[in-house]
Amino acid sequence: MSWGFWKRFGDEAWALVSRQHWTGISNASPNGEALDALVAQMRASAEQEEGFA
Repeated sequence: MSWGFWKRFGDEAWALVSRQHWTGISNASPNGEALDALVAQMRASAEQEEGFA
């Protein structure tokens, strides 16, 4: 989906983040991102967006 499509038709998006399914033995994504860092980024983004609702 392009950003143009998202801006025109998108409203919100949901994603499942599960330690069991998202991470392997290394506790990181295939790109090497730590799950806890991802969760912290999502929380910060959600808190920032609350002011725009």
